Amino acid sequence: MKHSLLSERFKYKSDRIYPYRFGKEQIIFIEQVRDNIINKNYGLVYENCFCGESDGIVLAETDRYNLPVQSVICSTCGTIRITPYLNQHAVIDFYTFFYQKMYARSTNKADYFEKQSLYGKKIIEWIRANNVKVNTVLEIGCGAGGALNELTKSGINTTGCEFDEELISFAKSKGLDNIFYGSIEDIAVNLNDIKFDLIFSHHVLEHVNEVDLLFENCRNLLSDDGIIIHIVPDIFSLTTSHSNGGDLLTMIHLAHKYNFSEEGLRLLALKNGLHFRRVYPTENLTTHMSGSPEIWGEFRLQSTNVTASKKSSEILLQRLKQVESRFLRKQLQSRLKKFLKKVYRKILH
Repeated sequence: MKHSLLSERFKYKSDRIYPYRFGKEQIIFIEQVRDNIINKNYGLVYENCFCGESDGIVLAETDRYNLPVQSVICSTCGTIRITPYLNQHAVIDFYTFFYQKMYARSTNKADYFEKQSLYGKKIIEWIRANNVKVNTVLEIGCGAGGALNELTKSGINTTGCEFDEELISFAKSKGLDNIFYGSIEDIAVNLNDIKFDLIFSHHVLEHVNEVDLLFENCRNLLSDDGIIIHIVPDIFSLTTSHSNGGDLLTMIHLAHKYNFSEEGLRLLALKNGLHFRRVYPTENLTTHMSGSPEIWGEFRLQSTNVTASKKSSEILLQRLKQVESRFLRKQLQSRLKKFLKKVYRKILH
């Protein structure tokens, strides 16, 4: 596979020097995960892109935690995937024992609930602005239930699935009874013959190992006129004006198996008998993710003839390289300003 790294920053360095400042506890967990990969305690599996393409260009040999993982941009659809990726046993171990601490995710469930409430309000705004008829909703990976709580207050019957039992307990303490342990597959087992008018996820799809299986289950649980909304990070729209200053490396990390392109989402929809279009939420409300670019993907039960252009991946790769060049230039300018300030102070003294 051809290599065309975005810059030297994306080359793996075995010296364990980190590109960002992490807490002491984070570093302990980062090093354990690195050791698991290097010592082959974690099995890694090479996989084609979900669009079926095996070819691609390696644009990164590391991630934001300086782990030895390789990111490839698909030659057909332009989606970035980590490959080889953790096998199923390794995925379960990583998310069970390392993910929360390594990512320093907040353990304050009330704060998490409030953050989720904000994107719940944003989804309600989108429903109203587009005159979408919604009586029943399913959220995949509903966390503490903040978003579902807002939808429930608006008169919608809500259901959620989640793997974190503590978060499920918290959600139920807020009066959200239809929260089930597990994945979307478990919903069909727990609730017979139910169909949903809206199935949505918020920054979940990029974590999913078997995206085709998730879409198949979504399709089976969707009402005839129902809508699926998956909200995912949009690495290809990153600019220096975003909250991370246009730093691409922050968006490439082990938990995100995929960084989806629009073309990738379109082909993923087509494969699963769905039609994809990008939709845009209203700007009235901000959430904790508003400083980062997102794709709001709408999927409906109708297929259209969509083909991918191999040129799209080349264009996307060049776009990423331009973003990286601007970020490096901005960093250089910042360092130069700091240096000149020091020199100026010395002259004055």
